[in-house]
Amino acid sequence: MSQSLSLANWMVGLHCHTRSSHFTETSESNDKGFQRTNLGLGRNEFVQILHTANHHWVCTSSVSCLPGTVNLYDSLFHDIIVNEVEEQLKDVMASKLTGINIVPVEQQGNGSACGVFSIAFATCIVYGRDPGIVTFDVTKMRPHLSQALKLEFQV
Repeated sequence: MSQSLSLANWMVGLHCHTRSSHFTETSESNDKGFQRTNLGLGRNEFVQILHTANHHWVCTSSVSCLPGTVNLYDSLFHDIIVNEVEEQLKDVMASKLTGINIVPVEQQGNGSACGVFSIAFATCIVYGRDPGIVTFDVTKMRPHLSQALKLEFQV
């Protein structure tokens, strides 16, 4: 399957899964790769991008957390953790979730950058950087991601 990615297109569904699966196979980091949210393996550490029912993406991670706790990185946080995020985290952690820490991160200035921010937060975590102290050049995020995907996934 070959799909092109333009700056105007959003990545959704199978396209996202295909891209993240390829990242898992080629990652040069210490990360074990992205995990499917329905596996429920209860692994010690993970980084997972989750989709909410409100057309929103967030990043979650158990890296450097106490057992049973997870950090939530949300670029559009409104003082509430949506039920879909909590339910998906219970699945990822095989129902061993005891708490969710809200990590203050850079907030998006529009209604369409959550996916790019989630990928940026996950990338920071995988490479040992704290997303809570990173400031992104928002005007360059989407073009940078697009270029990285085009270079990595040339057919």
